Amino acid sequence: GLAACDASTNTNPFFSGPELYRSFLRGEYHGASGYVSVDEATGSRSQESSTLTINNAVVTSPKTEGENATLDVYPCLAYVNSKWQKRADGRDFIYADGTTTPPASLPPPKPHDCNLIGVGELATAYAMYGVVGITTITFTLWTWKHRSCPV
Repeated sequence: GLAACDASTNTNPFFSGPELYRSFLRGEYHGASGYVSVDEATGSRSQESSTLTINNAVVTSPKTEGENATLDVYPCLAYVNSKWQKRADGRDFIYADGTTTPPASLPPPKPHDCNLIGVGELATAYAMYGVVGITTITFTLWTWKHRSCPV
């Protein structure tokens, strides 16, 4: 909407798609999430104007037998002004194993030929092709045989 207003004031009330896009790329404004600017190379919100957070959800065990466990959410990292910043109290991210040590990365995936069609799939496809082919031939012959019968 703001880009359309800008494009109409720069040219005339009627503007083309490329003019609207150029106007959008020049756009800078303050939105609900703060300052917003657009990266002219990608057409996406620039990282300088983005604020991202990583939150950590930690399960707290009940203190007594009758209580329920609780889930506490702590912000751990924030991406502000193109930099990741730790939270003010210095609390580290707690992983699923209860430690602050990142787990080993996943093993690399095994090579897989995405174009390979397995034997089971081929057999099913040929069986379906056979059923369709036989049905087609059967109905064609039936129609040809009964072509002179009035309906």
